[in-house]
Amino acid sequence: MENTDSHTRTGNGASKRIQQISNWLPIGILIISLLPTLFLWNMYSNSLHARAEAVFKDKTEDIAVRITRRMHDHEQVLRGAAGLFAVNENTTRTDWRRYVSALQLDSNHPGILGVGYSIWLTPAEKEANIGRIRSEGFPEYTIRPNGDRPVYTSIIYLEPFNWRNQRAFGYDMYSEPLRKAAMDRARDENIATIAAKIILVQETDKDKQSGMLMYVPVYNQGMPLDTRENRHRAFRGFAYSPIRMNDFVQGTLGKLPEDASIEISVGGKTIERDQMFDSIKSGKLVLPENYTPSIVSTKTIQAYGCSWHFTFKALPAFDKELNRKQSYLFLVSGILFSALVSYLSFLTLKTKKQAVKLVENELAQLNSRLSLATDSAGIGVWEWIVPENRLIWDRWMFAQYGVDEDDFGGAYQAWLRGVHPADKTRCDREIEQALRGEKEFDTEFRVIWPSGQVRHIKANGRVQRSFDGKPLRMIGINYDITARKISEERMHEQAVMLEFEVADRQRAQEDLAVKQVQLEALNSSLQQRIDDSVGELRRKDQVMISQSRQAAMGEMIGNIAHQWRQPLNALAMLLGNMKSAFDYNELTPEYMDKGVENGNRLIQKMSSTITDFRNFFLPDKESVSFSAREQISHAVALVEAALTSQNIRIILDVEQDLTLTGLPNEFSQVLINLLANSRDAIKDSGVAEGCITIRLSEHDGMGRVSISDNGGGIPPDVLDKIFEPYFSTKEMGTGIGLYMSKMIIERSMSGTIEAHNIQGGAEFVVVTPLNGKQA
Repeated sequence: MENTDSHTRTGNGASKRIQQISNWLPIGILIISLLPTLFLWNMYSNSLHARAEAVFKDKTEDIAVRITRRMHDHEQVLRGAAGLFAVNENTTRTDWRRYVSALQLDSNHPGILGVGYSIWLTPAEKEANIGRIRSEGFPEYTIRPNGDRPVYTSIIYLEPFNWRNQRAFGYDMYSEPLRKAAMDRARDENIATIAAKIILVQETDKDKQSGMLMYVPVYNQGMPLDTRENRHRAFRGFAYSPIRMNDFVQGTLGKLPEDASIEISVGGKTIERDQMFDSIKSGKLVLPENYTPSIVSTKTIQAYGCSWHFTFKALPAFDKELNRKQSYLFLVSGILFSALVSYLSFLTLKTKKQAVKLVENELAQLNSRLSLATDSAGIGVWEWIVPENRLIWDRWMFAQYGVDEDDFGGAYQAWLRGVHPADKTRCDREIEQALRGEKEFDTEFRVIWPSGQVRHIKANGRVQRSFDGKPLRMIGINYDITARKISEERMHEQAVMLEFEVADRQRAQEDLAVKQVQLEALNSSLQQRIDDSVGELRRKDQVMISQSRQAAMGEMIGNIAHQWRQPLNALAMLLGNMKSAFDYNELTPEYMDKGVENGNRLIQKMSSTITDFRNFFLPDKESVSFSAREQISHAVALVEAALTSQNIRIILDVEQDLTLTGLPNEFSQVLINLLANSRDAIKDSGVAEGCITIRLSEHDGMGRVSISDNGGGIPPDVLDKIFEPYFSTKEMGTGIGLYMSKMIIERSMSGTIEAHNIQGGAEFVVVTPLNGKQA
């Protein structure tokens, strides 16, 4: 426990110690400023190196990306080659040569020796294959190496068919383990794979390079590929390319970098890495003796079943870009600046000592005046030394809390124990807020004297902080406001009682007037409100119908684009083949007729799509009789491509046609909404193969259309809400599709629509009255 006098003595001693320390302040500033200068110089020097590393990393990252991107580009070339068999199962050697010639491998894909096709043969098919190829004009053809094996593969197409690629003609790549592993994975998983590192059969003893082979599986057209067993049954061979690594890298980059070396190796944790490429060896560079690279970076990329490890090392040309002179200039500038700051602090302290003497004299006079003012007003002055948790009170503080100096512990907790229990939490929180700088400490609270008497206290305080913002001390004043509080409470009680009496009378009069007005307004506006509500409901219905039709239009436009893309691609390839046949003087009348026939078929398919789209958007002017099966076919035609692209199969059970009455286009819109709902359910469920079944039947004199799916069904807790307007379980859903479907069926068709869960999915049933006899 301390009072203000002891605090003053303690303050004087602390002031002398501070004055002694301040004499050494300029030297301390010089030392302290030199330390960050050296630290910053070191950071700057390191930053120069870090910048060089960043530049080097960007350069090498770009090289790795360009090389892997070239692999992806060539994958598309092989997939295009495999696509020839999807268009024509009987793709000939001439078709293959024309396709590869159009690629212009020498200029567009340097390092890739060619594009070939390796056929898959069983032992029973081996001899027939040899005889067929020999009959095509290759009497020396055979499958190499010789020997009996459970399966054979043979390279039968390889273009360009130059002297180097002729060395691979008839080679069985499946007979070599490394190639076999890559081929098995491509066939089993329907992906592109690479076998590396290998020596190509095209290589000779001159300029021998590391090589790799990229494989893309080829399957028979129209067979399912959803499981490994189905892929095995549909498999027919590989589209592949032999690649020479040195030529491939140099062709990709155009020119090897002069400031960085490139090493590419392939391998993994369980496979020893094999070096595929070294730019120093490939470019025949000569480095200085005992040269150590300043920067070395590595990057590993998983692609096509291989781990590609890139190692980049800085060469002497790159080291010249590092400029060390800048860092030393920075060091000298920092030392000069530190000396200047130290000198200025010396001048500042000298001036400050003179000013402190003047301030101390004025402060003594202010303290004397403050003591007279607080004594006359009964104001208590306090100080809280936060780090030491020590409170310093004057005599008026003890009087306000009704305690003796000997009974007060002097800690923050001792003060808090005297606060009224109902105010403790709030006061503690407000002081914490003041210490954090969130608000000033300005509050009122109650204290309980040892005698049990309760007094009201008004308190103000300010926080003093260190240079780093930490609270050092809190200084404030307290004064007793008990008399004022008692007077305010009495006046408040009288005012409240008067307000209650006046309010009771006013409420009674206002309630009577309001009820009278409400009754008159209700009688005069009831019919108008009913008419307005009916009109608003009709406008909302029209808006929702328009929104639903626009949503269907947007989705069908996407479907039409998807449906047109396949015939357009096929038509373009057909025209390309006819042009190639014309260029090679092989355009026969039979070939021409067949091409025209296929072209007309593709154009008819595109025209049919436009007709379905136009019929859907013809306005329905009035109810008519229409074929239920025809509207189902139109709806399926408009969404079939989108469903097929998502691996969703449609099953139609509509052999028995029914004649319905209503608006056919709106009926089609209902079917499209239900098909889209089933598609989204299947997509969200994650099933491997989706299935939607549409059935048309008659039941109890009513037409019945059911649409069921295997999308997992509808959660039971939302099954009763799905037809409510704007209710949707989708994050971006509008919630009007099923609601509008229900409105169309009930209002335009005088029918019903319902939904329920079935085994593995959900089923929507549309029931409408029949019109006349069955078609």
